[in-house]
Amino acid sequence: GVYILFMGVAPLGWAAYSDTFYTRRTVICGLSNSIWLLLAMRLVQSCGASAVLSIGAGTISDIFHSFERGQAYGIFYLGPLVGPVIGPVIGGYVTDYLGWRWILWILAVIGGLILILIFFALPETFAPPTNLPNPNNTTSNSRHRKRFDPTSPLRLLKYPNMSL
Repeated sequence: GVYILFMGVAPLGWAAYSDTFYTRRTVICGLSNSIWLLLAMRLVQSCGASAVLSIGAGTISDIFHSFERGQAYGIFYLGPLVGPVIGPVIGGYVTDYLGWRWILWILAVIGGLILILIFFALPETFAPPTNLPNPNNTTSNSRHRKRFDPTSPLRLLKYPNMSL
């Protein structure tokens, strides 16, 4: 439950981070000896895993034309939507035959392999516009760096269509 809760909340921070720093590309659970350490580390894991939701969608938007995005988003969201459904089934078998700690070790190994694959195979896709004036400034030639504000996506909720 903690994992799913923070997987829903943390993309707000990741989206702001990705836009501010112009980027779309950062074991203890298996060693935990108390339920509180396990829950705290699962919270940290979910915050990291939730980056996939916001940054992955931005990457698709960067590399696909608008008429191709529907199919790309459909394939992309198979993982986040189907994973929580089949994960407990696979986890049940792993727990029965190997023990609950093996679930976390398997996830760590798979995550490490995917991180290496992403590092070498996925190029940076965020390209900030160069010719457009900054809408926050009154003059087009003044330059200032964006500040990281993880609550900035929450300001979108002031629009009725977004809050619905």
